[in-house]
Amino acid sequence: MLPEDTTTIVAPQEASELSVAQGSALVRATAGEMNSFEVLTRDPHNNHRTTQTASALAGYIDASSQITLSFTYTGTGNYTTSFTPIEAGNFLMYVLVNGRDIVGSPFSLTVLPGPTSPVHTRIDGQGIQQAVAGVEAFFMVTLQDAQLNERRDSAYQTVAVDDGRFACTDQGAGVFRCFYMITKAQT
Repeated sequence: MLPEDTTTIVAPQEASELSVAQGSALVRATAGEMNSFEVLTRDPHNNHRTTQTASALAGYIDASSQITLSFTYTGTGNYTTSFTPIEAGNFLMYVLVNGRDIVGSPFSLTVLPGPTSPVHTRIDGQGIQQAVAGVEAFFMVTLQDAQLNERRDSAYQTVAVDDGRFACTDQGAGVFRCFYMITKAQT
């Protein structure tokens, strides 16, 4: 039992229907990189929270391999929410307070491929293994990021072979056609 002159303050729980999120990573993120946005929790009277939540904050991206969001308290009821997606594409991202969606959730998230990774770029075609003398041979180079997402964009990208007999042309959408011609049969 508390003494008679004790004042007890009860902070109301967060209200999901008043809590909001802000930041560009709510709609656009990059695969293979940490992305983040802010969640601003509010109580049922739309007041900023003054303490860290005792309520459950949760979130995930509904991708082929579900991604769990991480929440870090930054003060006054605000949280930095971070995630590192692997798969590029369009997904729904859910942010929950007390098991209920916050304002705007689920968010429509576009995950873009990360930077081109030469060691993860795909090379396909018969011209890699064989060619016929006097007949043009070719192979295709498809730009990919370190997570094996196709870049689907050739802007500011080049593919070059360190041999003057080869030439590569941009076919668009992150695909290059590399061709050459041998003049005599070799093994």
